[in-house]
Amino acid sequence: MKYSDYIWPYTDSYAYMDKVRGGMPPVIICLASNGGVQGKEYNEAIPETADEIADSVYAAYQAGASMVHIHARDPQNLPDPARTKEVWWEVTAKCASVVPTSSSTIRPAAGST
Repeated sequence: MKYSDYIWPYTDSYAYMDKVRGGMPPVIICLASNGGVQGKEYNEAIPETADEIADSVYAAYQAGASMVHIHARDPQNLPDPARTKEVWWEVTAKCASVVPTSSSTIRPAAGST
């Protein structure tokens, strides 16, 4: 495939369907199952515990995702390497071939300057 085969007007549904009919290039689907800031206080459906995140990742993996971006938050919304490790273990136990990624956002504590 040439580079131009990967480019088309994505907002044009007819161009999209032409690409589908002609054979789409390979894609990687990456899930971001939760955010680094919002949690259950924002929406009850956002996974926070290791089990909830792993279940969310597994459902996306079953639907075709091959990569996941994870934010492992503690109850005070602070980054915690131990929590990240726990979440990664749960995720890879449920779907070993998914590629997990994470980021570490460090924010000042509430009220600090």
